[in-house]
Amino acid sequence: GKRVVSTLLDTRQSLVAISVTGDQPVLTPLTDGLSGDLFPSVVNRTGRIVFSSSRSGHRNLWIADADGNHASPLTTESAIDENPAVSPDGQQIAFVSDRGNERAIWLMSSLGGAPKLLARETVLDTLTWSHDSQRLYFAKPGGDFPSLASVTVGDGRVETIGPPGRTAPAASPVADVLAYFDVLMVPAPPPATGTVARLYVKLVDSHNTDLHPNLPRQSFTNPLMVWSPDGKRLAVLTIAANGPAQIWLVDPDAAAPFRKLIDLPPDTRPRGVTWSKDGQRVIIANQQYTGDIVI
Repeated sequence: GKRVVSTLLDTRQSLVAISVTGDQPVLTPLTDGLSGDLFPSVVNRTGRIVFSSSRSGHRNLWIADADGNHASPLTTESAIDENPAVSPDGQQIAFVSDRGNERAIWLMSSLGGAPKLLARETVLDTLTWSHDSQRLYFAKPGGDFPSLASVTVGDGRVETIGPPGRTAPAASPVADVLAYFDVLMVPAPPPATGTVARLYVKLVDSHNTDLHPNLPRQSFTNPLMVWSPDGKRLAVLTIAANGPAQIWLVDPDAAAPFRKLIDLPPDTRPRGVTWSKDGQRVIIANQQYTGDIVI
């Protein structure tokens, strides 16, 4: 009874760029994993990266060059600031924070300054901006299935979009197109019985018109997605419960719209995805866990 046996868990959180061109994707670390970097979002006009980091002792918003260098803080309070999203015009940053002891959507200038409360709403996954930088979309909990909602930047007015069963929205930065995952119940694979939930990509406009009604069904697990800067394709981050996380590219207008880019290392559980300014790389927050039994 003089020694304790325990699990020692080490967590590394870093930003990693992954090329989307060429025969084989190339992974390039942008930060070292020791500073707790998550949830990247790129300023499309400059290529700089806004992200959530615990490098100062608190989880604040930071901004760095496209290569991860010259990082500087945007927020400095003791609150947990995360899930930043830079507006298409590059002027504003929306983020989720527990400042005021309540999770809510906050807004600040991309040049810094005091954030302001936009809406007291629970955000399930990510924030995404409309192409005119006037509205934010997000998924919120409610009942058996999540729902999509929007909040107007000018007055903080929140509206629910469509019926429940929609999640992880991604608005095009250049057009009136909203992508999201439709939650559908399908028969469970044998030998199981009953039904299971599956998530499929769907694209609509602001009038809820289905823009690609013949898009094939490709199922994803725990997904996030984001449009490329030119609005032509999506990067989908999917995280299986018992398998490697993957990145897929979705080109809705292609003959074969879905293409798997890469299987990520088995110890990777990503937290956030975005594109580089030139659309040549996808940037993820690479969260890795390693563990040992120690005495």
